[in-house]
Amino acid sequence: MWAVETFTLLDGFVNTWTTGDDEKPVVYESKDEAEQALTEYLEDQHAAVDAGDMADKYPRSDFRIVDISKEVAKKLTAIDRKENEEAWRKQAPKLGIHPDMHVKKSEREALGFFEEDRYV
Repeated sequence: MWAVETFTLLDGFVNTWTTGDDEKPVVYESKDEAEQALTEYLEDQHAAVDAGDMADKYPRSDFRIVDISKEVAKKLTAIDRKENEEAWRKQAPKLGIHPDMHVKKSEREALGFFEEDRYV
């Protein structure tokens, strides 16, 4: 997954491109697709400046294309970890264990708690 990031003075490079009304970040399946979208955006923006609709052209250096696959995987892992933690907090008292007690995954499974239990 790829994203076009825009340089901002406050936050540096961030993905400011959204899908519109629902404000979801725009992501692309390939680097080439992201490059094409950025090229089209800059061509449209430069045409607007040439037509007198905008004052300044954005330099391409204000944008970069980044691979966000690892970032997305980290977020999904964090969500999964949070769901597992919530499920453990509900199940632990039923097993006679305080939910704040550190118990390894293998020990939890030995006690009868499996990751699938979070969906029950």
